[in-house]
Amino acid sequence: MTANVHDEINLKRLLRRLEKSASDSQWTGSADDTWIKVQGTLQKVKYARKLLGNVELEDMEPTPKSVQRYEDWRTKLNRIDAFMQELEKRTAPKQTRPEPILPQLPPPPEEPEPAPAQPPSDAPEQDATATLPADNLLFSASDTLVSPPVTTLLPPSFPLATKSTTTAVEPRLMQHSNARQRDMADELFRMSTQLKRNAIHFGELLAKDQGVVEETDKKLEGNYGYMLQTQARTKQLSATSWSSTWMRMLIILVVVSVFMFMVFFMRFSGR
Repeated sequence: MTANVHDEINLKRLLRRLEKSASDSQWTGSADDTWIKVQGTLQKVKYARKLLGNVELEDMEPTPKSVQRYEDWRTKLNRIDAFMQELEKRTAPKQTRPEPILPQLPPPPEEPEPAPAQPPSDAPEQDATATLPADNLLFSASDTLVSPPVTTLLPPSFPLATKSTTTAVEPRLMQHSNARQRDMADELFRMSTQLKRNAIHFGELLAKDQGVVEETDKKLEGNYGYMLQTQARTKQLSATSWSSTWMRMLIILVVVSVFMFMVFFMRFSGR
């Protein structure tokens, strides 16, 4: 039922817009724009027919009034559809075939004719290899064979180190080792000095922290003593308050009992 109501409301609004757009004053633009608008309106008419079919289908027990209303809506849709169909025919773009492109293309270039083949020559081919005389292939007795110089692959012999060279190198090594030792000693001295400074600074910080800890300990002890005194006073006050409370209760009880005794005495004594 809810869907039927929504479809009916949408159908009424759509019919109102279609009737408003079906007037001749709304289609005074160019032919192409008008044709595009007509296509959109025709789609809306189809959607309105679908809504009308849904409304009629959901209405299980239609009354004569509702049937007449459905017929009026269908008549309006038919009138709008006929108007749009006629307007579509008038504003439909003309379909023109494009000009063929093949006649506009240039003809292909003509291929050149092949040249005639030359006849083969009858001249005999000469042998390119020349014959060598057999006499030059052998050595004569007077020819001497010259052997190439023989090169050895052994490395050249270096002169052995003498005692003078070793004595000249030893002072340099000693100087280098002494310099290295001095540098290492200086570095160790600097490191030890820095370590001593760090230890002194750390000791000073510990001394300051020790003073703060002692002061805090004293304050905590003072607070503990004050709390003990306060606890004793609280106990004393609670004891006195309880005693005074019991005393008050006893006085009230005595007063009430005396009052009751006086009432009974006056009632039963006959005075």
